[in-house]
Amino acid sequence: SQNVKILKMNGYCESTDVIMTCNINNGRALRNNTVIVVNVTLDGTTLIGDQLVITAQLSSSGKEIEDADNRHTHAIELKRFSEVDVRGLYNPSYFDIDKQDGTSVIKSK
Repeated sequence: SQNVKILKMNGYCESTDVIMTCNINNGRALRNNTVIVVNVTLDGTTLIGDQLVITAQLSSSGKEIEDADNRHTHAIELKRFSEVDVRGLYNPSYFDIDKQDGTSVIKSK
């Protein structure tokens, strides 16, 4: 498991280390096929590796008939992208640029 910093989450959620707990539906019972969206913004600069695994578990204060269907794990593939800014400085003491036959030739001094 990764220690990923949570930057932003829904107002009804709390976070400690890598565990985020949300009090959804204000304590009321959920009906079958209810969809609840929890928005989370993570600090991507702290991610290490090629995937992030997120496990969501739903629990209630009542008796669970089928506890196994209250847990879902999802792996997100991570890809690194870099933005490279290349800057050059022309210094005549190091290079001569000669134009010969319509082409430029760079000569090191």
